[in-house]
Amino acid sequence: MLVSALASSSVFAGSIFITSRDFGSADLYQYSSSGSLLQSLPGNGLNNGQGIAVGPNGNIFVANESGANVLQYNATTGAFISTFATTAAFPGPILFGPDANLYVGAGNSVQRFNGLTGALIGTFASGLNSASGMAFDASGNLFVSDGVNGKVTKFNSSGAFVSTFVSGQPALANGAGGLLFNGANLLVAATFGSGGPLWGNRILTFDPNGNQLADFANDANLNGPNAMAFGPDGLLYAANYPGGSVVRYTNTGAFVDTFITNGPGSMRGIAFVNDAAPQPGTVPEPASMALAAAGLVTIAALRTRKRSL
Repeated sequence: MLVSALASSSVFAGSIFITSRDFGSADLYQYSSSGSLLQSLPGNGLNNGQGIAVGPNGNIFVANESGANVLQYNATTGAFISTFATTAAFPGPILFGPDANLYVGAGNSVQRFNGLTGALIGTFASGLNSASGMAFDASGNLFVSDGVNGKVTKFNSSGAFVSTFVSGQPALANGAGGLLFNGANLLVAATFGSGGPLWGNRILTFDPNGNQLADFANDANLNGPNAMAFGPDGLLYAANYPGGSVVRYTNTGAFVDTFITNGPGSMRGIAFVNDAAPQPGTVPEPASMALAAAGLVTIAALRTRKRSL
């Protein structure tokens, strides 16, 4: 009864932007809050869309893998605005931090850019292999997943290494995907299969000490999940990379529905733009649930281990 009620009442006032790594034909898509395609947006140099986030100025920011930069778009119309920042390597996940600056996972490091001007501040964190997903906790620590070795690394608010938070998990043996906090617990998308199918079908859960808990989700509705976000409706949205679908769950992991079917291939990231969101200039809180409550929820995309995928 609860799941049915949520599914029938979860339309919000706004739209959803999705990036795709489909080699430049149309790598940014805008959907209505009911899951209908509104428009596919022209490239403007975008080729292989990766992470996507809503900035403090209310615009959409997209990691352009092939262009090694971050592009800026109008969040209402989808119109291209500018090339916001140039990255040192192929960018993957992106998000705005508690300091309102832009963080970009670029290969073996995380770069930090001024959130208003796009000027490079410097390398925030290093020692990675292939940054795949990123998430800040409520204390300002940054967690970064690795799309090659399946680890999740924790850095403090200054970018100093704290610990290898997750390591040696069989489900992540072929690489870890997107990250998202569900309260104090960290969700990790098992994008790739392990010892069987090519694509995974699990979203793992870890407590604040890195101990593995029961899976958030483990079912046939997941097919290579990577990007995850809580929407303004309070539901968790998970994008299936090879399946071209977005599925929804309650915050306790109960399946709700398939929100988008027959979507673009190679989906990489999702950003929600809520008409009731804070006005430009408001700095989003990085913790996932706080973002959901504020009406701005962003999701950073998986950086694939193999560029041929």
